[in-house]
Amino acid sequence: MTSHSGDKADGAPIKLDQVGISHFSSSAPDVPALSGELESEGVPVAAPREAWTNAQRNMGSFYVYDPDEILV
Repeated sequence: MTSHSGDKADGAPIKLDQVGISHFSSSAPDVPALSGELESEGVPVAAPREAWTNAQRNMGSFYVYDPDEILV
C-alpha cells in the first residue's frame, strides 16, 4: 500500500497509526467475546482492549494482525 498515487509499495505491513489504512470488517453479536477468543488463540491484537472501549464501557470494534503482520 502507498500513501500517494504513483508511489512504489515498499512491502512493509500497514501500521495502526498510518494515514489511509484499508481494512476488512465484519459484524459479531459479542465483539468483546470475539476479541478475547482471538487473543486466547494467539492472534496478535493491535492495541489493548481499553483502546477499543468507549466511556460507556462498550467495545464496538478492534483490530488484529494476520500472520503476515497485516492489520485486519
